[in-house]
Amino acid sequence: NEQTVTEIYTVDELLTVDWSHATTAPPQSALFKTLQIGNVCNSAFRNEEGVVVGQATDVALLNVLDVYGVTDQRQGFEVKSERPFNSEVKSMAVSGIHKISADKREMYYLKGSIEAVLERCKFYFVSEESTPALDASTRSVILKRAEEVATRGLRVVATAYGYGSVEVVEGALASGGSRAPSRQGRQSPAGRPYLVFTGFQAMMDPPRKGVSDAISLLHSGGVQVVMITGDAEHTALSIARQLGLRVQPGGGSCLTGAMIDKMSERQLQERVGNVTVFARTTPKHKMAIVEAFQKGGRVVGMTGDGVNDAPALKMADIGISMGRSGTDVAKEAADVILVDDNFGTILSAVEEGKSIFHNIQNFLAFQLSTAVAALSLITLSTMFRLSNPLNPMQILFINILMDGPPSQSLGVDPADRAVMKRPPRRKEAPIISKRLIARVLFSASVIVLGVSWVYLWELSDGRMEKRDQTMTFTCFVFLDLASAIQNRGLGCGIRQNGMLLTTVLISFMVQLGLVYLPIMQSVFQTEGLSLRDLGTLLALGCASLVVHEFRRTYERKLDAESEGGAGGEYV
Repeated sequence: NEQTVTEIYTVDELLTVDWSHATTAPPQSALFKTLQIGNVCNSAFRNEEGVVVGQATDVALLNVLDVYGVTDQRQGFEVKSERPFNSEVKSMAVSGIHKISADKREMYYLKGSIEAVLERCKFYFVSEESTPALDASTRSVILKRAEEVATRGLRVVATAYGYGSVEVVEGALASGGSRAPSRQGRQSPAGRPYLVFTGFQAMMDPPRKGVSDAISLLHSGGVQVVMITGDAEHTALSIARQLGLRVQPGGGSCLTGAMIDKMSERQLQERVGNVTVFARTTPKHKMAIVEAFQKGGRVVGMTGDGVNDAPALKMADIGISMGRSGTDVAKEAADVILVDDNFGTILSAVEEGKSIFHNIQNFLAFQLSTAVAALSLITLSTMFRLSNPLNPMQILFINILMDGPPSQSLGVDPADRAVMKRPPRRKEAPIISKRLIARVLFSASVIVLGVSWVYLWELSDGRMEKRDQTMTFTCFVFLDLASAIQNRGLGCGIRQNGMLLTTVLISFMVQLGLVYLPIMQSVFQTEGLSLRDLGTLLALGCASLVVHEFRRTYERKLDAESEGGAGGEYV
C-alpha cells in the first residue's frame, strides 16, 4: 500500500505515469526539472537490498525516476544547506552545487504543498531559456489543475527552484517580494532571489485493506472516527469518502487549519462534533482538536507515526503509534504501539476492551448475588428466630466455591461481536451500574426464594435436622451454579465458554461428594439425600435457568433499543 506517483503536471500539461512501460528517452525539459527537484529535495535512500526506504512521499518521488530512466541526481549534487520538512510552512528545501555542471552557482530547491510553493513563485518553468512571469491567470490554471487532481484523492507535491543558499533565499522571501530576473544572475535588481515554479507530482496512497470495514464497525459501536491530515482539503475529503467516513455534502464536514486559527476554543469545541475531516493541519491544530474533543467529554484515541504527531499523541487519552513506520519520537509519546501498522487492530482492541469490561460486570453480578443471597438468608432466619439454614462450614465452602472456578470462568467469556453495537460508556461511568445492581438483586432473589421454599418445607415438622440443612445447602449451591451459567455474556452461547461449563460440572460433582462421601459428611454435617430429594433440587435448578433466561431476553431487548444511542467516545 505504498504511495505511487500517478500523474505529473508541468505548465500546462498533465502527464499520466505509465508504470508498465519504462522509457530510456530523456524527458522533456520541464518534466525533467520537476523530477530532478523531487529527487534532490529528498531524504529517502536505497538500502543494501536495493529497496527505497524513508518517508512514503520521498520514496514515491524516487521510485518514479525509474519510469523515465532518470538516475539519482543526488550523486552529482553537493548539499550546502538544508531545511527539513516543516509542518508549519508545509515544505522542505535544500541548496547546493551541481558538481558536473558548468554553472557553479548555488541552487535552491523547494518541495511542498501547492499553496506553500506557489505563493513563493514569481515565474514558471518552460525550459532553461524560458521562464515567463507567473501572472494571475496562469496561477489560477495551476491551482485549478491541482484541485482537480486532489478531488480524485491524489496527494499533490509541488516543486520550485531558485538561486542562493537556503538561509539567503528564505530570508529574502520572508522580508519581501521578488522582481523580474536578470538573465545573468537570476536575481532581481534589488538583489533578492526569486523562485521558479516547475510543476507538481500527484501520488496515490490507497487505503489499507480492511480499513473501511473496521471504520464501519467502529461507527456501528458509537465510535466517532475523524481524519486529521496535512493534505489539501479536496484530497482529504476524497480519501475520507473512500474510507467510508461520514462526509456530508458541502463543506460542513471539513475544517482546515486556517479555519481553526480563526476560531475561539469555545467555537472549535462546538464544531468538532460535526466535523469528519481536518485538513492542512499542523501539530498546534492537532492539539487544539484533541483538547476540544476532551472538553466535550469525549475519550480521545489519536493515531500517528511522525514527529509532528507526538504532541497530540501525548495529549490524547490513548496515544496510538505505528510500529513499523512510526518514528521513535512518536513511539515514545504513545501509550500503545501497533506492531503491524494495521488500523483494524484498533477495532480488535476496542472489542476486547469492551468484552473485558462486560466480563468484569458479569463476574461482579455473580459474586455479589451469591453474597447478598447468603447474607439475606442468615439475616431472615435470625430476625424470625429460626434455625440457621447453613452452618459455618457450609457458608465457608460456598464462599470458597463461588470465589473460585465458576466465577473466574466468567472472566474468560469469548469476545461478543455484538458488543461493538452497544454505545460506548462514559469514562466516569461506574462499573457497578444501576442495571448491574438490578441483575444482582434479581439473581439473589431467585436464590433466596428457592432456598427459602425448601427451608420452610423442611421446617414444617418443627425441627431442623441434618437432612433438612443438607437440602437447603445443596439447593443453595445448585441455584448458585445456575446463576453462574446465566450470568455469562448475553451473546455467549451455552457451549461457547467451555471453561465455565467444566468448572460448573466440577463444582456440581464436588457438592455431590460433600453430600454422599462419609468423610465429607462428618466435616460439613451433611447427610445423603434420596433420589427424590435430589430430583426436586435439580428441578429447582432447571427452573432457575428458565427464569434467568427470561431476564437475559429482557436485557437483550434493552441492548437492541440502546444501539443507536450515545455518540462516539473515541476519535
